[in-house]
Amino acid sequence: MLFVIISWNFARYIHQYYIHYPQTYPSAWEYGFDQLVPYLEGIKGKYDKVYVTDKYDQPYILFLFYLKYPPVKFQHEVKLTPRDKFGFSTVRDFDKYHFEAINWDELKTKSNILVVGTPQEINSSATILKRIYFPNGEVAFLIVQV
Repeated sequence: MLFVIISWNFARYIHQYYIHYPQTYPSAWEYGFDQLVPYLEGIKGKYDKVYVTDKYDQPYILFLFYLKYPPVKFQHEVKLTPRDKFGFSTVRDFDKYHFEAINWDELKTKSNILVVGTPQEINSSATILKRIYFPNGEVAFLIVQV
């Protein structure tokens, strides 16, 4: 009887983890970056800077992974945020990429930039170049030109 209970609980856990959790919390699984990074890499040459939201954790890590960015090059050009009260900082810039929360009112005054944000961060009147979706159909990223 104990074996049946343990087996049932394990099967339920696996089902919840791999079926329901990705649908309920897709941002926790970092969905969309595998589509976002190659798309941006293909068009970033047309722009002076690419602003990327940091709403979904620390996206620079996924950019480095999907770009297969050389570590030595990254170490020479990275710009970090000031240290917080706990002594931690994060990556703010490398290459043409800038990572922080999107302030649409501030960015819309700039020119020749690309902005990647969530639907909540991007003004609905912006010209959308591409939408990237989570597996559950919600929009993960909007890519707009300013």
